[in-house]
Amino acid sequence: MVIRAKTQAEINSEAVGELDATATADIRLVEDFFDALVASGVLTMDDLPAKAQARLARRKTVRGRIK
Repeated sequence: MVIRAKTQAEINSEAVGELDATATADIRLVEDFFDALVASGVLTMDDLPAKAQARLARRKTVRGRIK
């Protein structure tokens, strides 16, 4: 059995795959963190730029459809 070192392209591909695999969970973490800050009165939705407000509202709507 021959063992060879991975090429940089293979290492990069694996790393991108790992980032993609965790991206959804990381986004949810940020949303939950923001919700906690809003609930505690530290931030309001108005503290975010309009585009960020719209994106968060859209994601909440979509997540709300999941049962």
